[in-house]
This record gives sequence, structure tokens and C-alpha cells, in this order.
Amino acid sequence: MIRGTKNFVRGVPLRVAVGVKTDDDVIMIIGGPVEAIAQQTSAYVEIVPGDQKSAQIAKKIRHLLSTKVSEELKRSVTAVPLEEIQRFIPLGRGKMN
Repeated sequence: MIRGTKNFVRGVPLRVAVGVKTDDDVIMIIGGPVEAIAQQTSAYVEIVPGDQKSAQIAKKIRHLLSTKVSEELKRSVTAVPLEEIQRFIPLGRGKMN
């Protein structure tokens, strides 16, 4: 049996960012808190809980990220597998903010 008190955190919005980071011309998909991702890259998309399926939203995220990077990296970003983006979508559903 587990004993103790529960501490609920209320009024905190759930926001996750997915972005593209380049390191020696290698594309990396990164995800995490919006503030942390914004410090690492300027090409990111914010996700909040929603009702869109992860495959649909991952396609939209990949497209938006490809428009935010330079022309040289655009082809590399569009070649990123959707599974790399989907792993950062909480509970497999969400929407872009």
C-alpha cells in the first residue's frame, strides 16, 4: 500500500516543442520544453494536447520545419522519418499551437 499525500500541480499548460538542430551538417530532431528548444534552435514547432492523430500532426510538423530551415537543409528535413517526430508527441495526439 502506498501512503502519503498527493501534490497536484494545476494551471500549468502542457507545451512541447519539436525542432531541428544541425551539428556538422547532421540533422537531429530534438524535443522537450519550449524554452529549452528555443535556446538551441530557431526552427521549432510548439505542440499542445489536442485531437489530431500523431501521424497527421507529424507530417504537418515536418513540413513546417522544412520551411523554417535553409534551402540546403530542406531536403534533409523532408527525408526525416515520421517516427522520429512522433516520439515527441504526448499520448499520440496533439495539435500545433
